[in-house]
Amino acid sequence: MLIKSKKEKIIQWTFFLLLLSLNFPPITVAHQFVAISTSFGNFSFPAIFSLILLCELIVSLLLNINKIKLNTSDLIFVVLIILIALGMGIHGVLFLSEIVSAFYVGRYLISHNLKETIIKTIKITVVVQIILNLYSTYISPFHFSPISGRTLFVNLGTGVGGGARAYGTLGQPIILGMFLGIGAMLWLSDIFDKNKSKVEKSWAILFLVPCLYFIYITYSRGTWSALILTIAYMLIKTGVIKKVKTWIMGILIVIIFINSSVFSSIALRFSILNSSSGSVSHRYYMVGWVFSYFREIPRILFGFGVGNIGKLLLSNPPLDGLLAIDNSYLYILLELGIVGSALVLLLLFNGIYKSHKNVNIQVFHFLLVYMLINMYSFDLWDWEVVLFPFWIVLGICTFTDKESNVIG
Repeated sequence: MLIKSKKEKIIQWTFFLLLLSLNFPPITVAHQFVAISTSFGNFSFPAIFSLILLCELIVSLLLNINKIKLNTSDLIFVVLIILIALGMGIHGVLFLSEIVSAFYVGRYLISHNLKETIIKTIKITVVVQIILNLYSTYISPFHFSPISGRTLFVNLGTGVGGGARAYGTLGQPIILGMFLGIGAMLWLSDIFDKNKSKVEKSWAILFLVPCLYFIYITYSRGTWSALILTIAYMLIKTGVIKKVKTWIMGILIVIIFINSSVFSSIALRFSILNSSSGSVSHRYYMVGWVFSYFREIPRILFGFGVGNIGKLLLSNPPLDGLLAIDNSYLYILLELGIVGSALVLLLLFNGIYKSHKNVNIQVFHFLLVYMLINMYSFDLWDWEVVLFPFWIVLGICTFTDKESNVIG
C-alpha cells in the first residue's frame, strides 16, 4: 500500500527501528548497548525509540483531535495506565511510554490498513535473530558477564544430555523461544492461508524451518506447549483440519516426527518435568512466595506497584537464589493487586473476543493466544523483547473498524 503521508512514513520507520533494536542484548549485562546514560539510569535503544514513537503518536493525535473515538478497551487501558502511574518515578514513566506507544502504534497502523507492514516488520526482526543464532551456535557464542541470581548468557543444561540451550543475543532460552515463536506463528499462518500464493508459502517454509530448529534447541517446554496448543487451535478455527488432504499430510508428518530423534529429545525433556525438577520446584515455590505478601487489604487490592518486585526479590530471595517469579500472571498480581489484574484480564478478554470475530486481524488473534499460553513460564514485564510485541498485538486485537480510530 502507498504511504499516505510523511507522518505515516515517519511513524513506520520509527516502528521498524524499534522492533529491529529488540535484537540487542539486555543492557543489564551488555553495557555497550546502552543508548543513553543519565543520573536516573541507563536507557536502551528500544526504550528511546518508544519515547520517540510516543511523541509522534501524540502529535498525530493532536492533529486529528476531532476524529477521536474511544471504545471500551481504550477506557480500560486508560484506567490501567493511571493505576500503574500512581507513585512511580522516572523508570515508571519510561515503562508507561513503552506500553502506551506499543499499544497505540499497533492501533494506528492497523487503522491505516497497514497490516502487512506490521507483519513484515515483525518477520524481518525475527529473521535477524535467526541469523544471529546461526552465528552464535556455529561460529562464536555471545558472552557477557552474568548477573547473580539471573540466568542471562549462562550455559543452561537441557536435562536430556547434549549441548547447551540456545539463547542468541537475548540471553535467555525461554525468552528466545517465546520471541522466535512469534515469527513461527506468522509463517505458519501464511502456509495455512488459502489466499497466499505458492511462492509466498515456499518463502514461509524456508524461514519457518530454521525458526523451528532454534526454538527446538532452546528446550523451552513453555514455548513448545504454547506452539502445539495454538497450532491445534489455528487448524480448528481456520477449518484446515476438515480437509482430507490435511489429515493425510498430518498423519505422515506425525509418523515421521515420532520416529525422529527430535521427538525423543522433546519427550525426554517433558518426562523430567516433576517435583524434583528445578524449573517446577521454583515455580511452585514462587506461588506461595507471592501470596505471602498479601496480608494487608491495600496490598491485596493494589499490589506493590510496577518496578518494586526486584526490591522484594533482593530483600527476600527465593531459597534457590533465582531472582525471578517466572510467571507473568503472578508477577502482574503482585505488582498491581486484584484491581490492576482484573483490568489486565478485562483488556485481554476484550482483545480475544474482538479479534476472534474480526477475520481481518485473525493472525494477530492467534499471536495473542500463543503469547497468553506462554506467559505462565516467564515474567513478561522484565523483557522488552517480548513486552513490545505483546502490547502491539493487544492494541491491534482490541481494534474494531466501526468504533476505534484513536490516533488519526
